[in-house]
Amino acid sequence: MTQGSISFSNYFWTHIFNGLDIRDAFDLSDRAMGSPTEFQHPLADANGNGVGNEPEDMSLCRNIYIGNGTVIQGNAPVIGSMSPDQLVSGTSSALLHASEVTDDDGIARVWAVIRPPNYHQESSDSPVQELPQTDLMPAGGGRYENTYDEFNTAGTYRIAVYARDRIGNTSVPKLTTVSVDNPLRRRTVIVIGGSRSDPVWPALEKNAKAAYNALTFTHQARNRPPIWMTTATASGMRSRTGK
Repeated sequence: MTQGSISFSNYFWTHIFNGLDIRDAFDLSDRAMGSPTEFQHPLADANGNGVGNEPEDMSLCRNIYIGNGTVIQGNAPVIGSMSPDQLVSGTSSALLHASEVTDDDGIARVWAVIRPPNYHQESSDSPVQELPQTDLMPAGGGRYENTYDEFNTAGTYRIAVYARDRIGNTSVPKLTTVSVDNPLRRRTVIVIGGSRSDPVWPALEKNAKAAYNALTFTHQARNRPPIWMTTATASGMRSRTGK
């Protein structure tokens, strides 16, 4: 999804490199990954009994360091605040913003990962790769923003905003939601024009049908409305296929 920057392993090892013990690195990474997905559950089995995340496991991980426990990299960026929970109706757009985004090494990127209301992850051991995302652009004064216009499904979208600094540290996410009521629904119309007696007409019709089939698959995968293909000839326009 983001070259591995949003993963338990990336957060865990970043915290280890920043001098945290295993217990704190595990806890912070677990909390960070609770935002993109609820279906991945990291486990620590420090006492070796085959049962993870018991109180004894967490106790045994405290004050255990990998390396000498000194900071190797700088701290991760901090996001002060972000856009509050929103309710939108009759539109598929909403403004997302993050404020007071700071880091001593400079901010390289701020972006939002968006979990649609109809999102279902296949299995707990599958990487989170397919969630949509959008970059938030600098607006001055530590504020980053962007208008996202793909809120096309009714329901509540869960949004996690991240910041990455110039040496690769990724922040713990800030969370918000956008609840959509009566969203705008997009339609696609494919129009081909010409004469049926034209020698190239079969090729035009074949290409249009191929485009129709490809778009139909995309619309079904994204739970979008159907599309129409229309033929324009000297005798007028008529629907060739569609729902």
